[in-house]
Amino acid sequence: MSDAEKLRRAQALRDLVGFHLPVYQAARALALFPWDCAEELVVLERSDALRALERLSQGLVTAVGFRDWAQALEVRDDLGFEPGFGDLLKEFLFAASTPELAGPLDGEAIRRWESVLRASGGRA
Repeated sequence: MSDAEKLRRAQALRDLVGFHLPVYQAARALALFPWDCAEELVVLERSDALRALERLSQGLVTAVGFRDWAQALEVRDDLGFEPGFGDLLKEFLFAASTPELAGPLDGEAIRRWESVLRASGGRA
């Protein structure tokens, strides 16, 4: 992958992580790149997850949009995770991407995830 392509791909991934574009538009931009990637280009941090939950609780993203966001991030090779919190963040993305299994992210679930993500460790 050329440096220019790597930069474009990383920007597209940052746009998705940070909700800088509508989820469908950011996911479509990422679909232009090959699926596999040998390196992590962007790191998902707890602060990103907390901002996403804030958007959901404020109604700035719908439950479906939030699920789509998590699904678009969940299995990416080019996405890394905050050191020490990879398992927690992967669990969060799984829960957010599969509300039919993990339950909907309603007010109580949002508050629980916010608490867990702010803590130094623990489980939801």
